[in-house]
Amino acid sequence: MRALQQQLIDQGYLRLRHGPTGYYGPLTERAIIRYQRANGIQQTGFVGPVTRCYLNGGVYHSSTASCVR
Repeated sequence: MRALQQQLIDQGYLRLRHGPTGYYGPLTERAIIRYQRANGIQQTGFVGPVTRCYLNGGVYHSSTASCVR
């Protein structure tokens, strides 16, 4: 969770006063929704395979359900 929060902080989607906490609360959820909106991903607030793929620098192909980097 801390690594996810750090990615969101590094990319400007999340601001936490004392850095990553490891707690998945409303601030992290809203940051994920902003990230999903900005990247054309369904806005669920959860990090599923598509969001994870994008966060890791890949492109998700729904026809094959695969992530390509």
